[in-house]
Amino acid sequence: MKDMGLSSDPNAMDVSEDVEGEPTKKHVVKALEDEASQPTRKTLRMSGDNVKFCVYMMEKYGEDYKAMAKDSKNYYQDTPAQIRQKIKTLKKIPEQWNGYLRAKQMCEES
Repeated sequence: MKDMGLSSDPNAMDVSEDVEGEPTKKHVVKALEDEASQPTRKTLRMSGDNVKFCVYMMEKYGEDYKAMAKDSKNYYQDTPAQIRQKIKTLKKIPEQWNGYLRAKQMCEES
């Protein structure tokens, strides 16, 4: 059975080579470790549908979240607190919030 590479007791097998070895390219390992240790930048984005929903609700109701919850376009039947959180999240995303403000300002000037 030993000729076939089998043994009756798997714990009794000899390990002929050293599993733990020194890395051959230490500079590559160091570069990868340095890159992995860098914090990643979080990007927060909302889907286009959520942005449209929030813009529609803010344009129609302002800050009246209870009325927003009763609106027919509230397809997912979000509660007033959930709608408030969506709008708060939109305001935290500079690219999307500033785009909304610019579009609103252009409409008011026309």
